[in-house]
Amino acid sequence: MIDERRQYVATLAGLGSIRFEDAPPGERFNIRVVMEGVEAYLSYDSGIDPAEEIDRLSRKLTRVEEDLERVVSKLASENFISRAPAEIVEKERNKEKELADKRQRFIAQIEALRN
Repeated sequence: MIDERRQYVATLAGLGSIRFEDAPPGERFNIRVVMEGVEAYLSYDSGIDPAEEIDRLSRKLTRVEEDLERVVSKLASENFISRAPAEIVEKERNKEKELADKRQRFIAQIEALRN
């Protein structure tokens, strides 16, 4: 579906071009972005400003870390654990895992841009 609308996606994303390949591009990229079911490899030639991208990702990382801190604090509360229904506690534990995973992805992306 994306292939059919390649030009629209490129324009909306501010990309010079989109190319689909069966294998990763080796060393011909500057940053790898991993999302559910998709890996995207971007080069600075496509118009990415590393400083702006680091700033954008850092802001997202800050929000994720704040959310993660709230969830960890909630799960550390004996009062919450003892009073909340088991499904709510489980939901918060899943949220903690998802946020920790997101945090690691943002850190990896920022480090890739810095190197």
